[in-house]
Amino acid sequence: MKRLQVFGLIMSEFARVLSAGRKLFLLAWVQYWRLITVTGVVVMVASIAPFAQNWAMGRFIDQLVKATKTGDREIYWPLLYGAIAIGACYAMANCLQFFLKSTLYREMFKSTSTDVNEKIANLEIQLHEDPACKDLITTVLEKAMWHAPDFMQRTTYLLQNAIEISIASIIFIHADPIAGVVITGFTLPRLVLEIIYNHELWKTEKNIAEVRRKFWYARGVLVELRSLTETKLYQNVSFFVRRIGYLLGVIKDQELKAERRNVKRQLVALAATELAAAWVLLRFVGNVIDGAMEIGTLTFYIASMINFRFALNSLCQNVGSQFRDGKFVTDMFEAFDLKHKNAAVTQATVPVPKRIEEIRFEKVQFAYPGTDRNVLQDISLTLHRGETFGLVAENGSGKTTLVKLLCRLYDPTQGRILVNGIDIRCFSLYEWQSAIGVLLQEYGHYEHLTVRTAIALGREPDGIVDERQVVRAAQAAGAHDFIMELPLQYDTTLGRAFKDGVELSGGQYQRLAIARIFYRNAAISIFDEPTSAIDGAAESLIFEEIFDGMTDAIKILITHRFSTLRRANTICVLKDGRIHESGTHQELMELNGLYAERYVEQASSYH
Repeated sequence: MKRLQVFGLIMSEFARVLSAGRKLFLLAWVQYWRLITVTGVVVMVASIAPFAQNWAMGRFIDQLVKATKTGDREIYWPLLYGAIAIGACYAMANCLQFFLKSTLYREMFKSTSTDVNEKIANLEIQLHEDPACKDLITTVLEKAMWHAPDFMQRTTYLLQNAIEISIASIIFIHADPIAGVVITGFTLPRLVLEIIYNHELWKTEKNIAEVRRKFWYARGVLVELRSLTETKLYQNVSFFVRRIGYLLGVIKDQELKAERRNVKRQLVALAATELAAAWVLLRFVGNVIDGAMEIGTLTFYIASMINFRFALNSLCQNVGSQFRDGKFVTDMFEAFDLKHKNAAVTQATVPVPKRIEEIRFEKVQFAYPGTDRNVLQDISLTLHRGETFGLVAENGSGKTTLVKLLCRLYDPTQGRILVNGIDIRCFSLYEWQSAIGVLLQEYGHYEHLTVRTAIALGREPDGIVDERQVVRAAQAAGAHDFIMELPLQYDTTLGRAFKDGVELSGGQYQRLAIARIFYRNAAISIFDEPTSAIDGAAESLIFEEIFDGMTDAIKILITHRFSTLRRANTICVLKDGRIHESGTHQELMELNGLYAERYVEQASSYH
């Protein structure tokens, strides 16, 4: 009963693989139908040619044997010439099909890899933070984007195998129906076993997806320069090497378990197949001895048998591998179909206002998916155009979560966020995020790009770069002077790992990140600890630009340096996910609460 359930599950998975394969083929056909058609024709020629050549040679041998017995010197030479010509065509078709299959693989790898990276990157952040979704995403990035082009390329091999086996089966059934049925019937167990084996391999990959993720993270510690430096200084290289060895050991043990089960089954199935082939061969030889078959015909059958067995071995391996690759292709389409998990998301129906006058949080609460604890509770506040809103909180109090909600990386569990009186969930996500500029604490360095491009990423990097605006943004961020000292100035490549590249200091990279947000010039600008790695003189210039230069923007300033918030129009103190205090700097100092206490502590530390 259990075996029947497993078989039923595998057949169900096989149907899903066929569906995913059909989707992939249709995607490929739209882009590469000419290449696929030509490849198909060449594969058919390469499949039929060996049998045609064997038939012509068999007939020629029969005539040659008769001629040696009768002394007749009139031999049908065109059969020999035809066999030679077919052999030449087969050789050329083989060469050409290898080129076409390689071309198809490379074209598919380019398009599939591009699609995978685009679609995965466009998934909501909360899906990347969900462990189950992350396992699927990891599997797709590490496996599917490689297996999808393999799947398409192997389809051509399967076509060739199917044609060769079909022709050989017809030949055997025509020659001897019993022999044909026996040799064809004994192929089925091997095909089924290959499917079972590759199903188990895929299941193993799913089970060790998290282990494999841990391996990649551990390996990253030893290859990424920023983490490697700390690892070396703390003398932890040997720890991570042992960690990698342990994780790879877990992966190896799981994979070898599936391999051991498979080899036992395959040996039994292979023995049965070989016995069937030997029985058929002896049966044909007996026919020759009995005078029921000619030598040339036997030669043709033997050659066909060789082609059949080669095609059968190849088919078994390809069907199994295709099934496994198809499972990864299924994963790929499953990842493409991942949807936003928050049911409160509404369809975009309203354009984002060109002039954002007000943002209002109304009794906003939020708990991360899969948890019951509210990170934010009963948040109600209003932000106005042209004003600076300061946000102060201890770590874990919810300030970063508040920014995520405003950016719609998540949506509130309860309550709503209104822009000019409109719920932000009514806006297109892309259009809404186009109105926001964010400087996060963990900003990108964008190594391998030029300085100019790294700044222009702030707004439509593929469009026309406004050179004057790039320079102005760099000047406002205090970056222009050090950029002009670089070897190629704004055309200098970032990252010492690249030719003619330079490595900037932490403060210089942060200034480029600030220049990026100035270049974006968004209606809403969020600065999270914008000057943590910058000296005091440059910091004052940057804050002057934030307070005085961005006159029309709503600015949100998150910082632990209380002195930088004195000019903010409103300062909000978060504690345990709630608004603890709110007001201007003067009002909060007069309140003599948590803000005033922390401000005095910091001020005294500067003396």
